[in-house]
Amino acid sequence: MVAKVGGTLVLAFLASVVLLAIIGVVSYRAVSTLIANNEIVTHTENVLEELQEIRSLVLQVETDARGFLLTGVDVYKSAYENDLKEIPKKIHALKTKTQDNVSHQERFGVLEKAVQARLDLLQEYVDRRQVLGATVIPPGQGPEGKRRMDAVIAALDDIRTTERILLEQRLAQSRQSTQQLLVTLGLSFLGSFGLICLVFYLALRYIRARQLSESKLSTAHDALEDRVRERTAELAASNMELERSNRELQDFAFVASHDLQEPLRKIQAFGDRLRTVQGPQFSADSMHTRKQAMCDRADGFIALPGGYGTLDEVMEILTWNQIGTIAKPVAFLDVPVGGAPYFEHLLRFFDTAVDAGLVKPAHRTMAQVATTVVDAIGVATGPAPDSPSKWTDPSVR
Repeated sequence: MVAKVGGTLVLAFLASVVLLAIIGVVSYRAVSTLIANNEIVTHTENVLEELQEIRSLVLQVETDARGFLLTGVDVYKSAYENDLKEIPKKIHALKTKTQDNVSHQERFGVLEKAVQARLDLLQEYVDRRQVLGATVIPPGQGPEGKRRMDAVIAALDDIRTTERILLEQRLAQSRQSTQQLLVTLGLSFLGSFGLICLVFYLALRYIRARQLSESKLSTAHDALEDRVRERTAELAASNMELERSNRELQDFAFVASHDLQEPLRKIQAFGDRLRTVQGPQFSADSMHTRKQAMCDRADGFIALPGGYGTLDEVMEILTWNQIGTIAKPVAFLDVPVGGAPYFEHLLRFFDTAVDAGLVKPAHRTMAQVATTVVDAIGVATGPAPDSPSKWTDPSVR
């Protein structure tokens, strides 16, 4: 129960982390969009303000020019010339600011031409005023100044109208972004509050389940301690009984060891007599004499796992069988030594010798294999294999 509730609590916590991460990403995107829209709105408002400044500056240039044309005072001329320098800078700066809007670039081209046409006409009037000392407007040019000024205002109004349309669109996008942000924050608050409530509920369940488990564990612990005390008492009683039995066994071992000394003395005396009576018969002046005595007294042979001496003796017996000197069975007790049959590689060497033509198949059968002591005794006490002599039988030469 505790593990189940704990697992659910962990899943709820992970879900909370994932949801908070999602809320953070969505909120970040919504805020970023809102900031971007606000920046665009601010940019549009700045463009409108600068358009108004250009319009005001053009009107101011025209006013200064008229003041100079009417009065001839140099103050108006200086103001006219200063303002005249600012107009191209303002238009160029605004054109650069809106260079991402292709339609604006086209409209700014129209504006620049209209402004330049109006300024050229004013400059023409100013130059005449300086030369002639009076304002002289050629015939037919009276309405031309108004027409060119109307063209400038129309170009400015065209750009302003486009910017106002963009401003309305961007304000709508900004309001939409604000609404999305508010909805996102509201949903985020509700989701976070719900997850907090869920985690709190699961934490209470986990605490209660843990308290219940601890109570059960305490009860089981008390029962186990009672059982341990019972078993300890039983073991103490068994230990006392074991000590009593041990004393009895010690007494029995003392008596048994005393009673066994007599049979052991008899066995030792038998061994001494066997060595005294039969020992001279097995004495040998050389290994060959010893092996000859072994061969004469045995009807069969069993090769146990051994070293060079064992291999020398068994190979000589096999050789005597091969040349027909004797005909006695030979058994290799091939028992595991070190995890593998001891004579496995030697027997494989015999097979290799047969394959190479160095040992005849008929002579290979003289080396019989047994895997148990019973089988080895059966081979050694059985008939010798019918193997032709290597020297007397022409079929094996």
